[in-house]
Amino acid sequence: NWSYRFQTILSVLRDFDFFTHTHVKAQIYSSMSNLAADFVKAACTYGKIIISEGSLPTHEKTIRPVEIGGIAGGEKYIVQNILFKFAVDVNQIMDGEYGAIKVAGNEIKALTAYFNCGLSELNLPLMALVDYMGFRIIAI
Repeated sequence: NWSYRFQTILSVLRDFDFFTHTHVKAQIYSSMSNLAADFVKAACTYGKIIISEGSLPTHEKTIRPVEIGGIAGGEKYIVQNILFKFAVDVNQIMDGEYGAIKVAGNEIKALTAYFNCGLSELNLPLMALVDYMGFRIIAI
């Protein structure tokens, strides 16, 4: 589970202090780096498939959309415990695809702003944006 691994590593990072040994810090930072790299690789791999098959009928798609509610996030997919939100304006509420892409970009900006507040009580997910063939997908 991506989120569990992220929260576990993050909690260890938050407990670092002046006396934490350098080799412990290096090991935990390496774990975080590896997790992030694995997440981005999975997000890019599956995101590109979802985008490439975006114009196909649902029954022909390798990865099929799921109904999990909400109308503003575009089509949603779940693969390898990653939620993908395809930034398309399927409900025509964002003034077209450009608006949907801008909203997706603002989601990661908002997540970054919350993360930078340093609130240990607030658990935030890993997130990545995948831009491919003129489309954008959010991986959470």
